Amino acid sequence: MKQQIATRLLLEALFGDSSPLYQQWYDAGLVDDSFDYGFEAQRTFNFATLGGDADDPTALIDALQQVIAQGVDQPELTPERFERLKHAALGKYAMSLNSMSSIANGISSQSFGAVNLFDYQRLLQNVSFEDVQTAARQLFDPEAVASLIIYPTDGEEA
Repeated sequence: MKQQIATRLLLEALFGDSSPLYQQWYDAGLVDDSFDYGFEAQRTFNFATLGGDADDPTALIDALQQVIAQGVDQPELTPERFERLKHAALGKYAMSLNSMSSIANGISSQSFGAVNLFDYQRLLQNVSFEDVQTAARQLFDPEAVASLIIYPTDGEEA
C-alpha cells in the first residue's frame, strides 16, 4: 500500500493538472483537460495509464516516453513539491471521510488486504520523498511501455 501511495504521488507530481509539465503541454496544445493518469496495483502486477484526447497523439506519446526515459531525474520531482502534494492528499483523504459512499468504496476495495481505509492516513504520513523516487525507478522502464492510439471512425468526432 505504501508503494501504491508513493506511485500515485509520483504521477500527481509529474502529470497532475497543477504540475509544470502538464501546464507546459496544455499551453502548447499537446493535451487538453481530458488528459489523465491512473495506477492499478494487484497482487501479481501493476501498471500506470496515461492519456487523453490529443490532436497529435504521436507527439503526446513521444513526450510521455521522454518523461519515462528520464526515470527518477525529473525536474518536477522536488522535495518541496512532494510535501505540498502529500499535504493535499491528506486533505483529500480527510474530506473523503465526509462521504458515506467514499467510505463504503474504500472499505470494500481494501477488505481483502492487510490494511484498511483507516490505515491510509498513517501510511500516507510515512511516505517519504525517497519512497517516491523509488517508485519512479520501479515504474519508469522504457522497455515496458505500450502505446495505443484510437482514431475515430468516419463521421465520428474525436
